[in-house]
Amino acid sequence: MSHIYDEHETLGVLRYVVQQKGPQHVYQRHQEVGYVCLYYDRAAGCPSCLVGHVLEQLGFPPPPASIEGRAVRTIIDGVALTDFEAYWTEKFTSRAIHLLAVAQDSQDGGETWGEALERAERRYRAWHPVGSA
Repeated sequence: MSHIYDEHETLGVLRYVVQQKGPQHVYQRHQEVGYVCLYYDRAAGCPSCLVGHVLEQLGFPPPPASIEGRAVRTIIDGVALTDFEAYWTEKFTSRAIHLLAVAQDSQDGGETWGEALERAERRYRAWHPVGSA
């Protein structure tokens, strides 16, 4: 069985990606292909959105083209298609998926990656308050 990333590891990688790209970075949608979010830009040969960069940093190969345009949130909302849900749940815990969804929702709403990270950090702190056992 391969490693499954939890919310601690996932948040750490989100922080790293935002630091590398810059907190003021704003994701530019790939409207020519009709997607709100492109995890991996196959034409350019590199990750595209915030979550795509996280996947690359964790060493995952480009995700299958069949999941492009589908938001991580659909897993949480219970409307994910089987192949899409399996792609994420084989790699991340439910809390890690939730953090990625929060960051992706923020990014797709036009916020900077720094703001997306702050939203994910707020969710993380709600689960792990300072001083709690």
